[in-house]
Amino acid sequence: MTLARQPVAAPPYPCAVCNRASAGFAFSAPQTQVPPAFFCSMHCSEVWMVAHRRKIELTRDEAAAALAGGKAAGAFLEQLGRTDMAQLSRVEWAEFCERLTRGYLEELQRQADAQVLF
Repeated sequence: MTLARQPVAAPPYPCAVCNRASAGFAFSAPQTQVPPAFFCSMHCSEVWMVAHRRKIELTRDEAAAALAGGKAAGAFLEQLGRTDMAQLSRVEWAEFCERLTRGYLEELQRQADAQVLF
């Protein structure tokens, strides 16, 4: 018994970069009325994102976490007694980045823990 092949329906939207048929890649800006952009490949989606330089808005929780990360990194600079980041050694720069990232992630985790009801 041979299985009949079903025709593949063409995607309804052209690629926003090269106009080829889109293939499952899309960008939709959250909380906007702008229609999504569709792409034929990751390459075209990257080209479009660079060309449009869309700023991805942080959620309220992400913005609070970013401030917490900034506080942690700022405290490290105060501990060093320096604010000119160009003067940091490679080790100090790595520590600054780690504290910034760790502060951000820990705040997101704290927020998530606060939402757990049990």
